[in-house]
Amino acid sequence: MEEQATKKRPVFLTVLCILGFIGTGWSIIANIMAFFAYKAANALTSGLSEGLSDAMENVDASSMEGMEGMEGMEGMENLGSAMNDALGGMGEYMAKVAENGATVSIINAVLAIVALLGVIMMWKTKKTGFWAYTAAQIVMLIIPLVFYGFSTMAILGLGVSAVFTILFIILFGVNLKHMS
Repeated sequence: MEEQATKKRPVFLTVLCILGFIGTGWSIIANIMAFFAYKAANALTSGLSEGLSDAMENVDASSMEGMEGMEGMEGMENLGSAMNDALGGMGEYMAKVAENGATVSIINAVLAIVALLGVIMMWKTKKTGFWAYTAAQIVMLIIPLVFYGFSTMAILGLGVSAVFTILFIILFGVNLKHMS
């Protein structure tokens, strides 16, 4: 019976499924490892945002004493607050990651298992696998935005992940005609 299913499955779908096994398997392992890493690192990063803000507030006009009149130093008296504003979003993002990273990792590990089950079903040429895979992958893209917000870092991460996710969904979708 398994030989018949293998003979019916196109080579392109076979290659996609193998890549899907590798990708979802790696995602499961990476998210489980990330869960434990976030748990261990949470104590180290919990005060990072506050420490960064405090350090940047100390770089102000009084730190620039003696530099008045130096060429190219005009307008530098607000350097500390400008850096704090620029990095403040990063500090806030890092604090959210430290706070929610373990939860996001576990949710993504469960979703990767669902995606893996979808790939297994597509290996057996079942359309249901495509829908399970697609749903899990789309939710995995949304989860970081829900927990970390719409910061620049979250959007950049989403963009990189979305390229591969959309590519694989389209490529698996092209093979739906070979599934029952």
